[in-house]
Amino acid sequence: MRKFIFYLLVFILFQHISFAQTRPIDMWVFRSVLDKRARMITCALHEKLWVAYDANDCTLYKIWNGGKTGVVFDGAVYTSKHGPQPTTQGNTYMYGIYDKPVWQLSLNGEIVENTKAQFKGYVWMNNTVTLKYAFSGPNNIEITIEETPEYIQKSKDGMPGIARNFVVKNIPEGYKFGIELGVSSLSTYTDFVTTGDFVITEKSEKIGKNNTSYAIKGILFFKNNIPANIKTYFLPAAIN
Repeated sequence: MRKFIFYLLVFILFQHISFAQTRPIDMWVFRSVLDKRARMITCALHEKLWVAYDANDCTLYKIWNGGKTGVVFDGAVYTSKHGPQPTTQGNTYMYGIYDKPVWQLSLNGEIVENTKAQFKGYVWMNNTVTLKYAFSGPNNIEITIEETPEYIQKSKDGMPGIARNFVVKNIPEGYKFGIELGVSSLSTYTDFVTTGDFVITEKSEKIGKNNTSYAIKGILFFKNNIPANIKTYFLPAAIN
């Protein structure tokens, strides 16, 4: 029995080390200007999947296939050149919904006004990163949100993807709280799945030379302290 436990622990450790090596760069979570946008957080989750968030609105900016060099580190901080700034490079899977509020609080079907999401930093440990947001509103409403993104791969055909895991707390009784989402570069609508309450507002398809891609928009609603998971798998041939 002791020998079995020993080999089990060795196996778990090996799995952890192997997984840790999948990050394409050592400092795989960082803040910077990116694509001429300030207050960006980049997570290099895998060679096949980099993701950037905009801290201004606490929203997803972009997901792309960046390889080992998904960001060109240019500018005074990195190369002593004044003027240039870091930019993304590689094929884009999708852009998120940005430069507009995506988090929404409603009461009796009406959107509550004078609300705002604030970025509260991130926790980077045990080879994972968790982003933290706070959503404030009238009557001292303060909803806390934690999001943990991770690279995933479809077991059937190896398609790259992202899992976004949310935990939301302090939603006032009687209110509904959610986030507006848009996903694209899907090979089929079923390449987007969630454990949460997702209300679809729009579906579309784009016919290309080699394939047809699909896109979905909607609102994901949360419940207090109940994790909501989103999994999105992308066409290997990303958008240029």
